[in-house]
Amino acid sequence: MAEILKWGKRVLVGAFAASILVPEAVDPFADELFGICRADIPLNSNDINAARLTPANLDSVFATIPAETEFIGILDTDHSNGDIRLLAYSDEMIERYVAQNVRRIFIENDRDNQEYIDSFLNGELSDDEFYSYVDLSVWINDSVQGRIQHDYIAAQIKKMHEAGIRIYAIDSSDRMPPLESIMAGFYVLGAMDQVEDECGSQQVTRRMADYWAISRTWQTLLTAAAIQRVGDGRLNERALGEKMLDIARNEGGRSAIFYGWAHFSDWGHGFVSSIGRDNIYTIALRGSNGISEHIEAGDNRILTDAVTVSLRGPNLINGEQSIIPVDSIVNVETQEAWTVAPRAP
Repeated sequence: MAEILKWGKRVLVGAFAASILVPEAVDPFADELFGICRADIPLNSNDINAARLTPANLDSVFATIPAETEFIGILDTDHSNGDIRLLAYSDEMIERYVAQNVRRIFIENDRDNQEYIDSFLNGELSDDEFYSYVDLSVWINDSVQGRIQHDYIAAQIKKMHEAGIRIYAIDSSDRMPPLESIMAGFYVLGAMDQVEDECGSQQVTRRMADYWAISRTWQTLLTAAAIQRVGDGRLNERALGEKMLDIARNEGGRSAIFYGWAHFSDWGHGFVSSIGRDNIYTIALRGSNGISEHIEAGDNRILTDAVTVSLRGPNLINGEQSIIPVDSIVNVETQEAWTVAPRAP
C-alpha cells in the first residue's frame, strides 16, 4: 500500500510539473503541431445590409423586429467587455424597450438573488446592503472597478423598474463554491487568451479543447467538476425557456433576454428551442475584438467553435461547433450597427 501511495504521489507531482513546463515549450507551436486553428469562413457581404447606424439611432434595428415576436434576445458576446453591459442597460436601450412594450427582462444572474433584487428595487435595501448580497458586475477581478460596474447596472435596473419593466434573475449555473468558480473562470480565460495569441482572429478546431485539457493536466482535473456543472446546465435549458415563456404569457407584453451568447445556441437543448426561433429576435452586442461574424447565406446565424463541456470518452472537454441565430449586430466600440438578412417587420 505504501508503494502504491508513493507511486501515486510521483504521478501527481509529475503531472503538475508537466502542466507547467509543457505549455511554456509547446504553446507557441500548438497550431503547427496540433492544428488548433481553423481558417475563417469567408464572409459573404451580399448577406449583410451594409447600411451603418449608431447605437444612438437604434430605432433602425428595433424597427425590423416583427410585430408578433414575443422575445428580444440581447446577446452578450464577450463577458470581459464592460461596454456591452453599458449599452444593454443604457438609457437609450431602456427607451427602446419601453417603445417595444417590453414588460420584463430576464438576466443571467442566479435566481436565488431574485428576493434581493426585488427588495432593492422596492427601496428595502440600500446600495451597500444590496451589493453585500448581489454583485451585478461580470468578469471583473478588480473590486473597485467591479463596484463601479455594479453601481451603474443597479441604477439602471431601478430606471427599468420605474418604467414598468420587471427584472427577473433566472439563471442557475452560478451555483458553485466561490473558489471553484474562480478556478473555472481562470481556466476558461486562459484558453481564450491562448486562442487569441495563437490563432488571432481565426476560430479554433475541436483539437483546441483537447490540447488545452491535455497540456493543463492539473488545472483540467481541478476544474472539471465546476465546468461540467455549467455544461450540464446549458444542456438542460429547455426548462429555462419554458419558464420564460410561461411568465411572459401570464403577464403579457414583450420580454427581453440579456444573456451570454452561447446560451442562444439553436441546439435542441437550449432555451431558444422552447421559445421558438421565430418567436425571438436576436441582437448581438460585440466589441471590435469580439466575435467574428460568419453568416451563412440567408440563414441568419453566427458560427463559432465554442467550447462546450462533456466527460464523454477519454477527453474532459470537447470543442463542438455552436450555432447562434442572429438578426442584428451592434458594435459597442465603433458605434456601428447592422441588420443581417432582415425579416419583414
